Amino acid sequence: MKNMLTPRSDALVYPSELQVFDNVLYEAKQAELLARQVFSLKTDDPEWAEHIGYDVLSRSGMAKIFNTLSDDIPLVDVDITRRFQKVYSLISGWSITEQELRADRAVGRQPDAQKAATARRFIANQENALTFNGDATWAIEGVYTLTGRQEGAVTGNFASGSTRWATAKETEGGVMVSHIRQARELVQSLDGYEAQCLVLSSVQYERLVGTFMSDRFDLTAMGFLKQAGWFPGGIYSSSLIPNDRLAVIDNRPDQMQLAIPMDLYRHPPYQSGPFRTIIPVEERYGGLLVRFPLAISIRTGID
Repeated sequence: MKNMLTPRSDALVYPSELQVFDNVLYEAKQAELLARQVFSLKTDDPEWAEHIGYDVLSRSGMAKIFNTLSDDIPLVDVDITRRFQKVYSLISGWSITEQELRADRAVGRQPDAQKAATARRFIANQENALTFNGDATWAIEGVYTLTGRQEGAVTGNFASGSTRWATAKETEGGVMVSHIRQARELVQSLDGYEAQCLVLSSVQYERLVGTFMSDRFDLTAMGFLKQAGWFPGGIYSSSLIPNDRLAVIDNRPDQMQLAIPMDLYRHPPYQSGPFRTIIPVEERYGGLLVRFPLAISIRTGID
């Protein structure tokens, strides 16, 4: 009689097979991690944290000449609000059947790690979407939904009579640049703050690349922005960002950070029924901690 206490050799995922998945799962692609390109990470919170507290400054500051007979010291406390950001788990995973494992082992083949790559991309995509667009259902604020941000519609029309970039002629890049400048100058005008980066949709990014400043200059709008050095922190784009808006941000760490108490982590696999194994992965996401909301300037009306 067969010894029923002896585990079958193909009943669970082997450590060597998990390593194949890990090699792909933890090999993050730079292009997937847009939020981490734009914002520096805050990783010093424990993975079990449920909330992260931080201070929000409502104005750029106040000081005055001090009279030694006066005790009227302008305290920064009155301009500081303590906020608490909830930490959420971003979860994905994949399954693998006993038959898949059996077939791979029979021919000495490594398991297909494409599912691990897909789970990694799904979590990165969710991280990016929450960081830029937020989620009202979960009370998560992002760049474009942040309380206290600077926001307004662009002014200055193309020959079409509209501010929509889709209506621009191929030689009207100068108008696009003027729209961006309207957002930039709101950050630049704050003493001690500097516009560091531009973030917009992938569609509008390509329009900057393909539209010339005017019919007299062989220089695109994107070429002008890079030549002028307006955004030393970079110009970024994503299909997750709506086409009708752009953001100019002072993204230096003392202004804002992206909190990730626990980076992507593969949990131990578990059995789901007699012939199926689930491999879950998780990230603990603390969101965008913006200490100075006015460092984000949004312009709308470009689509």
